[in-house]
Amino acid sequence: MWMNLVGSFCLCFLGYDYPRLVPGCTLQDTNKPVCYFVVSNEVKGNDSGTRASIREIRILINEVDFSEDILKALAKHFLEKYIEPDRIRVYVDTHISQMFSSYLSEGKGRKTSELHPYGGIYRKDGNEYIRFKLPDTDLKSIVLKGRDPGL
Repeated sequence: MWMNLVGSFCLCFLGYDYPRLVPGCTLQDTNKPVCYFVVSNEVKGNDSGTRASIREIRILINEVDFSEDILKALAKHFLEKYIEPDRIRVYVDTHISQMFSSYLSEGKGRKTSELHPYGGIYRKDGNEYIRFKLPDTDLKSIVLKGRDPGL
């Protein structure tokens, strides 16, 4: 039942016409308005102080809106909005099942992450970059500032 409620709520926000006009979830920095739904937004840290805090955000967008330009606009939006802490991860999903690992198909064909595009926006040690994957392609990176620490 919980999954049905969440799915229905998200589908309300992920329609094609009116939901893009919902205040608070519309990104106007692009050629067309893009609605995103914030699934989670929290700052995690180590109480002992040996590790820096990190903000982790998970958002859901329409699969048809997923593109390099949209990811760049989302990066600009979130990296400017959350200056602190220095480390940030924004996970961009395009299908609700990507958020729940138990819903990935196990032995029933390809995983959801292989069927739908997804990406991540990162800031770490002064570096800002995007990583994303489209179905049937390799993982790609876009460096916005500094370098991609994974390269």
